[in-house]
Amino acid sequence: MSVLNNTYYVQSVPYLLSQYDCITGFSGSLGSNSERGFLAQQYKAWGFDTPSFLDTCIGADERHMYKTPPVLMDDPLYPGDPCVHVYDTENQQTDKIVEMCLRLHVKVPVLVIAKSPAEAIAIEAKVKAALEERRIGLYPYDSSSRNKYVQLFREYKDNSMTLDKDNWEKVVSRATSKGPEEDRFCITITDPFGGRGHDYDVHNNEVNNKGGLAVIMTFIPASKRVWIQCLGRTARQDNKGQYAVVLCANCSPVSSMKDDLVNYSLKGSNAKNLYEERLVEELLSVQDKEQELNLDSKIEDIDLGKHENRLYDLFYEKYPMEEGKWPSCKEHVELREKLRYKCDTETFTELSQVPRTLSPSMSLCVPPPQE
Repeated sequence: MSVLNNTYYVQSVPYLLSQYDCITGFSGSLGSNSERGFLAQQYKAWGFDTPSFLDTCIGADERHMYKTPPVLMDDPLYPGDPCVHVYDTENQQTDKIVEMCLRLHVKVPVLVIAKSPAEAIAIEAKVKAALEERRIGLYPYDSSSRNKYVQLFREYKDNSMTLDKDNWEKVVSRATSKGPEEDRFCITITDPFGGRGHDYDVHNNEVNNKGGLAVIMTFIPASKRVWIQCLGRTARQDNKGQYAVVLCANCSPVSSMKDDLVNYSLKGSNAKNLYEERLVEELLSVQDKEQELNLDSKIEDIDLGKHENRLYDLFYEKYPMEEGKWPSCKEHVELREKLRYKCDTETFTELSQVPRTLSPSMSLCVPPPQE
């Protein structure tokens, strides 16, 4: 429902998009099987994968070249074994993230992608406190909590719903740069907003030789599309990339398979809190099944919204505005009042209520929803 001043209208995005004969577009990811199936069902959409530029090239030795995907990092205690970190509490999880940030940013830029703005703020505070304790990155004669090596990247300005667009480019540029003393790189803390659509350029052979920009994921998203987008912040433009996964056992989806975690333990039961790389795919599979149920539950609402949108199109065809004036007639007033009531209480349970409960003169012959 859109409410703009005193103009009321039901807008269904699926209905709006269905008015086009064809829509084409490009995306860095198309999501999981359940999401692709949903798009095919609701929008008759279909897609195909296009190879990256390198995958279409042949090198000087006439062998095919391939883009290098980001690599899951190992733990210093078990070098050479890529692993997923899972901790019992959120405090333990955050402590591990802080330890990783401090260890990694002396070699490469670090990007932490948290599950929410609140978690990003909490992690930033702990990273700053750890650096301050070590007297790293402090501004002389500055009583604020700023640090030369840590920045928070978020969509909106502090305590507002105003987009912070003026700072986005600056933050992204600084994310891959060295600090003022040129002895370590920046640590950027963000949420899913900073994990999609932003180009963290690394033009530094030293960073590339040490594995590339390090992404630290603190959660497994509900959509595989989001996961692909987040990992796509590193290993960009033919550079190397690396990532770590640090999770909390009490958070979904890990909490749903606590009893099965032992089956994914690295080195058997000897490596505490460390699990094999295949755990990520299993967790993404769990999320995909949940996503499928979630999408299925929305189909009825979407169909109702599409049909209701058609009703309003027909209504304004029968009772158009006169010279841009609204409301132009008593039917407009009645519809406005009915929709105002609807906004404040509940949606119509029967779509036939839309024309019939307003006034007899407003009844419309509405075709049934198209299959």
